[in-house]
Amino acid sequence: MNAGEIFLRYQPKFDVQSGHLVGAEALARWTRPGEGAVSPDEFIPAIEASGTAFPFTIWVIEKALTEWADVRRMLTHATLSVNAPGQLIGDRKFATAVGELMTDLDVPRGVLMLEITERTVADSVEAIAQGIDRFAELGVGVSIDDVGTGQSSLEYLRRLRPSEIKVDRAFVAGAGTDPVDRSVLKAYIDIGHAANLSVCVEGVETDAELDLLKSLGCTTVQGFLLARPGSIAELLAYA
Repeated sequence: MNAGEIFLRYQPKFDVQSGHLVGAEALARWTRPGEGAVSPDEFIPAIEASGTAFPFTIWVIEKALTEWADVRRMLTHATLSVNAPGQLIGDRKFATAVGELMTDLDVPRGVLMLEITERTVADSVEAIAQGIDRFAELGVGVSIDDVGTGQSSLEYLRRLRPSEIKVDRAFVAGAGTDPVDRSVLKAYIDIGHAANLSVCVEGVETDAELDLLKSLGCTTVQGFLLARPGSIAELLAYA
């Protein structure tokens, strides 16, 4: 793998009530010469296992922030989310490197958000909590992705105080027919609002799911119903 083979695509995020574009999640993609696309489920774990997650994540953040400049000119309040391994959130050197990038690229506070999965939180809750505080000082939010798939979600939310939670698609997919899934989905939305967090639901694929999320007061949504990941130029078409 080399940098020339990696490119970014952006999954738009929309305000549930207005339908307006409010941000996007940067997604790393790899096309291997002669073989085609390689799944992120294959190459991202390999990068983390190789010990190169720090430089790779900084490279993705820098590339994403650079490409995001066009979006900022049109949508000054839109947020850019970039996935990061959970252990990096608690790393002071990583926070310093992100802060330096923001200064070098003249990125305002409130633009960048780092996403970590709920599964990565369990091993280092205190370090991540301290890291979230450091990033808050830089004006960088932290989002907890795949909420509901771990074992102690509510406890993590109480201790970590992230900027956003992203509820796993499994709950919205079942909420139309399963009262338990619907109750869990509503509970996460209500808890997020009570804690002054943005609540995003991923994987919205039907009008019925979107209507349900509107009725429950969800903040933002992502999903193929609204838009598939695309280039910056394609993203700007929704602005």
